[in-house]
Order: sequence, then C-alpha cells, then structure tokens
Amino acid sequence: MENSTTEKGGGGGPSKFLVKIYQMVDDPYIDNIVSWSQSHNSFIIKDPDEFASNLLSKYFRHNNFSNFVCQLNTYGFHKIKHDQWEFANEYFLKDQYYLLGNIQGKQIVHNHSLGEVERLAFEEEIEKLENEKSSIELDISNFNQYMPTKKLHVDNLVQRLEASEYRLSNLKNSFEMVLQYLLERLAFEEEIEKLENKKASLELDISSFNQYIPAKKLHVDNLVQRLEASEYRLNNLKNSFEMVLQNPKLVEKLNKKVESFFR
Repeated sequence: MENSTTEKGGGGGPSKFLVKIYQMVDDPYIDNIVSWSQSHNSFIIKDPDEFASNLLSKYFRHNNFSNFVCQLNTYGFHKIKHDQWEFANEYFLKDQYYLLGNIQGKQIVHNHSLGEVERLAFEEEIEKLENEKSSIELDISNFNQYMPTKKLHVDNLVQRLEASEYRLSNLKNSFEMVLQYLLERLAFEEEIEKLENKKASLELDISSFNQYIPAKKLHVDNLVQRLEASEYRLNNLKNSFEMVLQNPKLVEKLNKKVESFFR
C-alpha cells in the first residue's frame, strides 16, 4: 500500500498518492468509474466496487476502498455528500495540476499509521451509517406524517371504485335489458313484416278472385239453365213413355214394329 504520509516528491512537489489520484480523475476513458464533478473542484467515484477492484489494484497495489478514503482524509479531502462518494480539496482542481504541491498530508508515525488508517476508516463508516440512520429516520417521520392522509386518500379511492363498480353493474344490467328489448322488438317487427306480406298476398288473391267471380258465376248460371232445360225435356220424355206404356194398343203396335225390325 502507498504510504501517503511519507512519500513526497522532490523539491516540495506533490506526493505520488496525489499524482496518481489526479491521473485517474483526469483520465476521460474511465469517467464511468471516476471523474471530475461539473464544477471541476471535486471528483466523484461513481462505481466504488469497480474503482476498488480495478483502479486501486492498478495504481496502489491494494483494493481496500476504506483505506483509500482514510488516505484522502489525511490529505485534507472531505466528503461533499453523504449519499455520494464525492471528495474535494481546495487545491485539487481540474487543469490546475501545479496546485497539488500545496496539499500537505498529516504527519503520522509510520509504526502507528496502520492503526490510524483503520481508526479513520471506522470513523468514516460510522459517519456514513449515522447519516444513513438520520436519513432513514427522516423518511420514517415523513412517512408517518404522510400515512393518515394517504390512508384517507386510499379509502376515498376504494369508495370511488366501489361506486364505479356499482354504477357499472347497473349500467350492464340496463344494457342487457335494452338489448333484450331490442332483440324482442326486432323479432316482433320481423313477424309483423311477415304478416303484412301475407296480408298483401291474400288481398291480391281476393282481388283476383273478385275479378274472376262474375265470369264464373255467369258460366255457372248458364250451366244451371241448360241443366234445368235437360231435366225438363227428360221429364217430358219420361211422362210420354209412361203414357205409351199405359196404352195397350200403342204397346201392341210398338211390339209389332220391333218384331218386323228384327226379321
């Protein structure tokens, strides 16, 4: 691990630790992991896991992120936001590399540096947990204040939903009744149309029959007259025949004629 408290550049230059940090932050190819902030007066570690596993092992030969944060603290860097790994130092600025020499690390005895680093790491972690605790407590407080209103809103929504379902059920029943009425009316209208067609056909038959009746009646009357005339002649003929049979002389005379006819 780089010893940030003892490695200084010659002639009062910046430490290797600061130089390597500046190189990482200023590298545009790893902006997805670490980069300058928009104000260019701080840097942001966007992916701590990737930063620890790849960059720390490449630049500092270790991957202990907490130790790295502690080293930053020894150089006067401070965290900007509790929910983001953003660090700043008044002399750590984009495009102002020459200011790095003004950043001085705290003088810590080498034999005790490891214990100090661990202590700082624990303090950093404790601060982070306390900030998270405060944030959670604030969220819980806001949630508890919000719950009564939210419950009232939910109850109101439930009532509106039940009312909507009731109206929907009534509307569905009404629609089914209207549909049934329309179907029955359609069937009734079809039946009426059939009856009207039958009526028109009967009226046409009656009209044709009425036109045919006079001629038919005249023909029947003629037949009746002819039948009556035939019956009258037949009756006369019958009477004449009976009169002949009652006269013996005529019968004898008739028999002679018949005999003479067959000889």
